[in-house]
Amino acid sequence: MAGMTLQEKLVAFRVWELITSIVVIGGVFAITSSTLYLRPIPHVAIQLNATNTIYARDPSLDLTEGVEQVPLSVAIAIYYATPLLVHAAFQWHRFVMNDTRDFMLTLAMSTAVCQLLTHFGKVTAGRFRPSFYDMCDWDTSIVWDGVANLCRNPKGEAEGRKSFPSGHASGAFSTLFLVTLYLLGRSKLLAGSALATQRGFLASVNFFLALVPTVVAMWISITRSQDNWHHYSDILVYLLGCYVSLTCVTRRQAGSVIGILASILAYCFNYGSLFDYKSAGMPLETLRDLKEVDVPAFNDLQDSGLRTELADLNARLRVEVEAKRELQRLRARDKERFADEFSQFEARLLRANETLEKNRQVVEASLVEKDNFIEQLQIQLDKKQHAIDCLKQDPRLLHSSRRRRQAQPPIFFDHINGGDSMNSGSDNGVEDSKVHELELQMSKLFVQLQEAHTKNDAQDDLIEGMKAANAKLVASLKKMKHKLKEATDSGVNHMFHDMTRKCMRAEAEKAAVEATLVAAQSEIATSKANAEALSVKLKAANEQVTVLEDDVKSRGAAQLAMENQLLKQQHYIKDLEVDFKTLKIESKADTVSRMVTMYASGDPPPPVEQLQALLLDLENEEGVVSCDPLASDQEGKQRILMSLMQSQAILDGVAHHLAQGCARFLGSNCALQ
Repeated sequence: MAGMTLQEKLVAFRVWELITSIVVIGGVFAITSSTLYLRPIPHVAIQLNATNTIYARDPSLDLTEGVEQVPLSVAIAIYYATPLLVHAAFQWHRFVMNDTRDFMLTLAMSTAVCQLLTHFGKVTAGRFRPSFYDMCDWDTSIVWDGVANLCRNPKGEAEGRKSFPSGHASGAFSTLFLVTLYLLGRSKLLAGSALATQRGFLASVNFFLALVPTVVAMWISITRSQDNWHHYSDILVYLLGCYVSLTCVTRRQAGSVIGILASILAYCFNYGSLFDYKSAGMPLETLRDLKEVDVPAFNDLQDSGLRTELADLNARLRVEVEAKRELQRLRARDKERFADEFSQFEARLLRANETLEKNRQVVEASLVEKDNFIEQLQIQLDKKQHAIDCLKQDPRLLHSSRRRRQAQPPIFFDHINGGDSMNSGSDNGVEDSKVHELELQMSKLFVQLQEAHTKNDAQDDLIEGMKAANAKLVASLKKMKHKLKEATDSGVNHMFHDMTRKCMRAEAEKAAVEATLVAAQSEIATSKANAEALSVKLKAANEQVTVLEDDVKSRGAAQLAMENQLLKQQHYIKDLEVDFKTLKIESKADTVSRMVTMYASGDPPPPVEQLQALLLDLENEEGVVSCDPLASDQEGKQRILMSLMQSQAILDGVAHHLAQGCARFLGSNCALQ
């Protein structure tokens, strides 16, 4: 740029193209100030008869001029502030080379083309606005002949002749629809490549956001019809410049020819195709420069960066997923190992329980046997004790032994006694030895009994210890089961409780909805019943109204006939009154003429009786009423003069009534026509 000349800089920055667009816009103002095509003012001709015709204003142009919802200053601010703000936001978000220059040029070209065609159509068509008569201040005090121009405001008349086409509509779509095209291009929503469109929610949001400027343009156009400034056909001419094919937008792709706005012409003049991913939203010169230096487009560079970031994110995501899967595998393995250990421990515990149960049964069996043996020993001991008691209580044995012990000492008894005494001593010794043996057996049995009780107590202690150990094992087993259940089913329990609460809440809501539905159905049934009853009543009322309307119509027709007949009778009576007054006037005039003839003939005055008869003819309308007799000729002359004055007043009244009748007749004829 530093080594370029001024001409080269002007060409590079496309200044000449911008100046051309500005010159065209200036020419638009020149066209606006030129002379309008003056159409004849339309009228509605109403023929009264073969010779008379009246002229009325065209109803389609006789609307009231409304206050503009979008004045010209506000419209211009919307036209150009919106594109500039949108372009600045996109350039700040993602810079594109040469985009600012080409966007400004596109906006200027779209404005120039659209405004040129719009104002050229205004001055050459000269179509009247819907509120033309209100704008030009039409003079309604003068009866219009259908030709004369009764406008009293020349500026309003000139403005009222610029209805076709709508400047607001064409201006709105030439700029705001351009913003829609720009948004579609920068977001690449219409690109044919699979990578161009973001599938899902974001793409739909971007698409509808891109249509917001077009909706605003449509609203601005519709307000012109609401304000009575344009016809609907004038507003539809926002399709000015709709001679451009869709191939102008697609450039290298086929498409059908459709009507598009002048903004498309300006857009495709400076930007690439909306349907090509690499060229969408890119200025043509930027695309050409990128192709010349054989480097990838800026969007491709950004897409490669995005792809790299996406690949990194996918790699990290895969690593995290693998880590989560490994953690899940470890947890599953630990769970399986714990389950195996628990099953082994449970098996050992079951075996220990079985062994303990067997030992308990053996011990119980041995205890039962020993109890039986002890019982037998106790029985034998009781028998021996009983035998000993019996022997001790034998008097012979007791006497012999006592006597021997008392008579001699044992040594003396043993050495001195001989013969029979030795025999008796030997017998007593045998009995004592038996008793001693029995006592020894009893002591042995008692010792065995004590040992059996000791063993029994030891076995009871062993059984109690084994029971305590078994209880501890069972408690630890239950604790481990509880911990395992809590460890394995805590999430399931929480989920189950949540689902239970949700189900209960859903059931409650369902019950409430069902109750509401039942109430609504009952109300609907009641309403239907009421509606049916009301419909029946309405039908009966309609029938009654129909009958009454027929009766009213018949009575109205009869009343109208009676009114017409009454009107005819009134007209006939008025005609009779006029004829009667005319005859009366003629009679009075004849009488007066005779009286004047009598006085003007120069003859002697008539007698008082004849003058009295003439006065009777003047004052008596029916020839019945009499008058006072005359006292003199002078009084007769005065009465004749008074009669003349009354006749003059009557003639004046008759003339006034005739004039009113003629006026009413003419007015009724005009109203009927």
